[in-house]
Amino acid sequence: MLHSRVLLFIIIFILSACARTDIRQTNDFQNIFTKQNQVSVLPPQAYVITSDIVGTEDRQYDYEYYVQDEIAQKFTTALEIQGYKAKTINSRTVKDKKAFRELETLTEKTQSELNRLFNFQDNSQSLVENAHNIETDMGPSAKIVAQKLDTNLVGMVFYEEIIKTSGAQMRDFIVQALVSSVGGQQSDTSTEHAFITFALVDLQRSKIIWAYRAVDTTSQLGSLYNLSMDDKEIIDAKIDNLIQQVIVKLDTSLEIE
Repeated sequence: MLHSRVLLFIIIFILSACARTDIRQTNDFQNIFTKQNQVSVLPPQAYVITSDIVGTEDRQYDYEYYVQDEIAQKFTTALEIQGYKAKTINSRTVKDKKAFRELETLTEKTQSELNRLFNFQDNSQSLVENAHNIETDMGPSAKIVAQKLDTNLVGMVFYEEIIKTSGAQMRDFIVQALVSSVGGQQSDTSTEHAFITFALVDLQRSKIIWAYRAVDTTSQLGSLYNLSMDDKEIIDAKIDNLIQQVIVKLDTSLEIE
């Protein structure tokens, strides 16, 4: 009986620990965040490709520009609705303040660190340990950006999406139908794989203090070659959903005592 209780306690402890590993934050995140007057949302980075029936990938630059403009303002608005002070710093401001080169360096460093934080593959104990292991120094470019843009706490947004064309969707449907007919196991063939990674960076300390990756898999958009208003409405809904996921997690982090 005692062994059963001990085992149950261990299972509950492991599950509760693993449940938090989707958020990356420093131990002093709450203290730092509450002392800041405002979050400045920097120009988002977007990477969007389509994949056709033979697997050929085509980058959608026009779509990326549209998404970048949408995400920046939507994030700022979402933060303000939740009671956080926020503003958008657009690409024109970055250029006028001659901060483009330093911001580009900081962006590359931040993206590399986020990939390390969210893409490592290890056992569950390492997952728990790495959830707070974001003490990497982001380099001198962070402080230069802080000085040139006159801000300290910034929100950095990375959007990635893979979209399969109608031909690729049909191929996946046929493959899955054949696999199912012979009793095979279905694999993940979602048409879209989109995610937003949002990081709060303390520029003066040159550190990421909080980060979360929101994921969305749907099969609604289809081809992007001729965006209609309906397509744009779907895009907006997708972005809103991803951003809301981030805001919910941020609220959760700040509510934890």
